[in-house]
Amino acid sequence: MEILIKRLTEQAKLPAYARSASPGIDLFSQFEVPVEPGAKVAVSTGVAVAIPVGYIGWIKDPKSMAIGHTVTVTAALVDSSYRDEIVLEVTNHSPETKVFAPGDVVARLLIQKVERANIIEAEDLSHA
Repeated sequence: MEILIKRLTEQAKLPAYARSASPGIDLFSQFEVPVEPGAKVAVSTGVAVAIPVGYIGWIKDPKSMAIGHTVTVTAALVDSSYRDEIVLEVTNHSPETKVFAPGDVVARLLIQKVERANIIEAEDLSHA
């Protein structure tokens, strides 16, 4: 499978896998972004992606921020029809300002195969 990625600006860093066994693609901050305590801000990546039909992209916290850290990325879904810039929503839950420098990993994009279901109206549902 191939994922097409377009840099929307020259300074945007191309998303990449951190290691050969990494399940997610690292997404990077395009600019320096301070996140004040208690604030929720949008972090520009400067890139757009073309996810193939039959797949979705999940935006998640990177492992380095997920456990024991006080900055979170709002989970989001990128479907195969979305072609605009990937913008990350970041919240700082700590009492200190967090600053993302240009090129810092902010989130991870996980690609997952999905199937469309046929939706059928029913009067009764079987018990699980």
